[in-house]
Amino acid sequence: PEAITAWIGERLKGHYASPDLKVALLMTLGLQPRETISPHHRTMLAEAVRQGRLLEDAVGDPLRSHAALTLGRIGTLSDVDVLKQALRQRRGMSKNVHRSAAIALGRIARTHPEAARGELVPWMLQARDELRDLSTRAFLLMGLVPFADDPRVGSELLRIARKGRYIERPYAALALGLALRDAPSHPRDEEVRRTLQAGVVDGRLGAKGQGAFALALAMVGDDGQASAIRALAADPAQPEVVRDYALLGLLLRPDDPWRRLTHDVARDVASRERAVLALRGVGLSGELAGEAGTRELVDLLKRVRTASQKGEAAVALARVGSPAAIEALHAIAVDPREQDLTRMMAVVGLG
Repeated sequence: PEAITAWIGERLKGHYASPDLKVALLMTLGLQPRETISPHHRTMLAEAVRQGRLLEDAVGDPLRSHAALTLGRIGTLSDVDVLKQALRQRRGMSKNVHRSAAIALGRIARTHPEAARGELVPWMLQARDELRDLSTRAFLLMGLVPFADDPRVGSELLRIARKGRYIERPYAALALGLALRDAPSHPRDEEVRRTLQAGVVDGRLGAKGQGAFALALAMVGDDGQASAIRALAADPAQPEVVRDYALLGLLLRPDDPWRRLTHDVARDVASRERAVLALRGVGLSGELAGEAGTRELVDLLKRVRTASQKGEAAVALARVGSPAAIEALHAIAVDPREQDLTRMMAVVGLG
């Protein structure tokens, strides 16, 4: 692993015609074991976030954003101040970098939960109220998922899910669903489920907002609620986005057979969005494993048509992690006939 991390660091020094290659390298660096990351790597990423320079080169907004995301994956508590500064700096810092810094802070908090509870979590709650960009506020909200058992965080998530701005309520619903999925003995579990159930039928949220509540409820609802969500996912009268999000939530239930629905939907590649969501469900759930799973995913990869579908299939193959999956990803990465995005996702998967 140390040799791979060093190899990535050397490649980041290069000059390439397409900036996407360095984005892929940063994403791959973020997937390496934390113990292989040196102080030099973290300093390099911090300078890219803070000053917009990666080693000797000025970098644009996409690379700066991905540097923040990578710092969140491999950084430590000592890198928090860089991300806090980026989040609050308005001059010369784009909204995309702000949003990436918000995501990165949540990742570092998740990696160091006990230390984060004392200072970082209260800071994130306060900063969320001070920020103007609703997307950045929402990403900070999602970063608080592991701390939903904290009365301050749990109460705030419930308040926003019920009475927050319409653009923020779905994020709070997803945060509550993920928190309850990871900690089924949450002290306010029934209250959370009732809140999610109410959001599924709240037309003021719009189809995507209702879909987010359906996804969250599908993950954590009791047997009766799960059956209702399953019926919702199969109802052609419902907006497609609601059905898709409900399906994805069912795929992510920790102990139910609904994940097997993935196979039926992933085989039907006529619907672009539904195939992408189903393939994402495969990757997230880890349902397809071993040699048989690899064969099925490789077959899907040959049949799907768009770069986004192929990218999700590549990520799912990476989750399988078998020798056959590595061989398939390598074949994609070196195939000049594939689109750059597909090849980039294959490289990330190999990382």
